Amino acid sequence: SWSFKSNLRLDLEINKETLYLKLTMCNCKAPKMSSSKKVEIYTSMFCGYCVRAKRLLSAKGIDFSEQDVTTDRDGRQIMTQRASGCTSVPQIFINGNHIGGCDELLKLEATGTLDQMLSLRS
Repeated sequence: SWSFKSNLRLDLEINKETLYLKLTMCNCKAPKMSSSKKVEIYTSMFCGYCVRAKRLLSAKGIDFSEQDVTTDRDGRQIMTQRASGCTSVPQIFINGNHIGGCDELLKLEATGTLDQMLSLRS
C-alpha cells in the first residue's frame, strides 16, 4: 500500500491468478505541522476559492484562523484595509503579511515557497 500527497492510496494485491490494483481516495487528515507563523484567512459563504484555500491549508496540517465576512461589514472593511484595497475573498495573511488570495496561495505551494514562509517542520 502506498499513500500519495494528494490523499490517494494505491493498494496492490497479487495472487497466483490475478494482479489487483485499487486506487482510492483517503479520507484522512495530514498530521498537524508545527508552524511558528500565524495564518489568517478572510472568507465568505458560497466561495469556492475560499474552500479551496482552506482545503490546501488543512491538507498541509496548518492551523489557521478564519474570519467570515459574508455579513460582517466591519470585518470586510478591516480586511480591505489590511489587503491594500482588495475586496475579494479569500484574503490570506501569514504572520500579518498579506499574501493575496487563493491563486497566490496555490502559486506559493507550487513553487515550494509556502512551506518556507510557514517554516514547516514535523
